[in-house]
Amino acid sequence: MTQTRKPATRDTKKRLQLSNQLNATAHMSATQLARRWSVSLPAIYRLIERAEIASLKIGVRSVRIPLSAIEKYELEHTVGEAL
Repeated sequence: MTQTRKPATRDTKKRLQLSNQLNATAHMSATQLARRWSVSLPAIYRLIERAEIASLKIGVRSVRIPLSAIEKYELEHTVGEAL
């Protein structure tokens, strides 16, 4: 028995658009950022504590850094030509 897909409804399209918008505002954890930059986790937390990079605190222990903040920080702190 073969199932056929139903045409996308307006609600499905809205959900897909919302999903795409949420993906466009992606975040990284402090651990992921430390790996990306090859630095220690305390170094990332120092940047956050000094407000040198924007972050979101989620609950008591979780921190997320928006990709836009990461890219801004990288642009502002790149020395010489980018590879």
